[in-house]
Amino acid sequence: MKCKELFSVIDSLYDEYIAFLCEVCGIESQTCDKAGVDEVGRRFSERARALGFEVEVFPEPLSGDLLCITMNGGAEGRPIALSAHLDTVFPKGAFGYPAVRMDEENIYGPG
Repeated sequence: MKCKELFSVIDSLYDEYIAFLCEVCGIESQTCDKAGVDEVGRRFSERARALGFEVEVFPEPLSGDLLCITMNGGAEGRPIALSAHLDTVFPKGAFGYPAVRMDEENIYGPG
């Protein structure tokens, strides 16, 4: 795929991915809130599986479960790894309700 085609695909998915970002950031999941962090993980797992990715869940008893999401696991060449956190860090209610708001240029909220 050429760069111009790639950016066209990315642009076509913009609204869908912004909506998903707002959805998961709206799940207030303070670091020690296992239920909240697990809910964010569930949403990412569902999305990843729908896209055909492999999802492994590593249960954690006190904090949110750990996820490993793999795309093209059997591909040749050197792998690329990305790491992220699922908690929104801040205490529930710190951003008001709704927790996520948008204007013409920015998204505001936890996460």
